[in-house]
Formats: sequence, structure tokens, C-alpha cells
Amino acid sequence: MRFASLLLLTLLLLPAVASGQTSNDRLIAQALEDLGVSPDGRVIEAAVEEAFSQLYPRERYGSFRMNRTQARAIAYIAVLIAADGGRRGPSPVPIPTPGPYGCEEAVERTYDLVAEIPADPPGFGIFLTDDEKAAIRRMAPDIRRAAASCGCTGLADAALDLERLARNDGLVNRSDAMPLLERLRTQAVACR
Repeated sequence: MRFASLLLLTLLLLPAVASGQTSNDRLIAQALEDLGVSPDGRVIEAAVEEAFSQLYPRERYGSFRMNRTQARAIAYIAVLIAADGGRRGPSPVPIPTPGPYGCEEAVERTYDLVAEIPADPPGFGIFLTDDEKAAIRRMAPDIRRAAASCGCTGLADAALDLERLARNDGLVNRSDAMPLLERLRTQAVACR
């Protein structure tokens, strides 16, 4: 029995070990992609290592078990480090820059999206329609990018959660989407 469980554990971990990618790497890559930055490249890899050592000076990257929030913090700092890089000239990666224009755009797009999806549609609307899901998939990434560029991480997170719900190919229950839309609206108000 012990041999079987050890063999199963080895088979489950083998793909991650063979690729050289740890769960920390996957979390960081997802956080960088959420910020609109490609996780590939030596500049961003070096910046991630620097950001990790700044946040956790006594920890080793390989033995540290990080969560999604920590990965987002490291990714954001890494983007700032990579953009600055201690050199003059254009940045090798786009940097999210706080500013009222991005926030206004994010809030405006949020209200446009909320207006497209009624809480009580005419008829028997238990599920989101394909058009409503398409609107979410089309508009949520723009909201997320604009919110991240102005520092409204709560709005960016809410847009990401709504976008993930709309990616479902099956039926999406309207009662699952409405709390996310309300959270999106609340975060938009806080972002202003």
C-alpha cells in the first residue's frame, strides 16, 4: 500500500518536476499574465527573483510556499523593477501607472457592462444568455487592464472573477453572476 501511494505521488509530481516549473512559478506566471505582462524572458525572471528577495529576504524561493495574493504582490513589484531596471530608455515591459484616466476608463466600462446584464430580464431568465456571456468576455479584460493600470486591484480582481465565470461553456446561472456584478459595481464606486 505504501509503495502504491508513493508511486502515485511520483507520477503526479513528475510532470511539474520534468518541466522545472513549481507551483510558485505557475502562480507568478498567472499573476504576470493578469497584469498583461508575458512571464517569459530573462528580464522579468530576474525581476521576479529580485522582488521575492525584497519581500522575503530570509526565505528561499524554492522552499517557500506562496499563495495567490503573495504571487500578485511579487509580480507587481517585479514589473516595477523590470520597468525601472536601473537604466535609461524605454521599459522592456509595460508598467502599470496609476492615474485618474485609467480609473475613469475602468469605471465607465464597468457601468457599461453592468447595464448590459439585467438582474431581472424579461421572461424566464435563469441563465445568462450567450450574448451576455460574450459581453462579459469582451469587456471584463478591458476593465481588468484599466483598473490594474490605475491601482484599483479590487476592481481588477472582481473583473477577473466575472470573466472566469463567463468562460464556462455550459449554462451560467444568473444567480451566480449577480453577486459578482454587484461586487464589480461596488469596487467601481470605491475606485472613483
